[in-house]
Amino acid sequence: MDIEFVTIYTTFPDEETAKRICQELVSNSLIACANLLPIQSIYKWEDAIEHETEVAALFKTRAELIAVIESTLTELHPYEVPAVIAWPIVSGNPGYLDWIEFATEEAVARLAAEWEEDASSEDETQ
Repeated sequence: MDIEFVTIYTTFPDEETAKRICQELVSNSLIACANLLPIQSIYKWEDAIEHETEVAALFKTRAELIAVIESTLTELHPYEVPAVIAWPIVSGNPGYLDWIEFATEEAVARLAAEWEEDASSEDETQ
């Protein structure tokens, strides 16, 4: 089964950071939407047990955009190692899935143009 759509999970240190980065992802059509949820996290980092208030985000997007989203998050995120975990959407309301497809169409078109340009450049150098 080909997975067309995914939910991506990540966390942010605070609401302001979450909103800023999510706005960037939506503005660039990389995600259709982001749901932000306040959470309490307990984790081990550099040999210490940490207890932090964070903001979790769930992104709805296309599977083919995972790598670009991960790269963008890594660039913009204040964490040294941000969580970027993708789960396949195996089923959903067809109208909702159509909306995800529509909302991310510009990013997919941009990527396709970049890939085509890269392929043309490689052909010219050979």
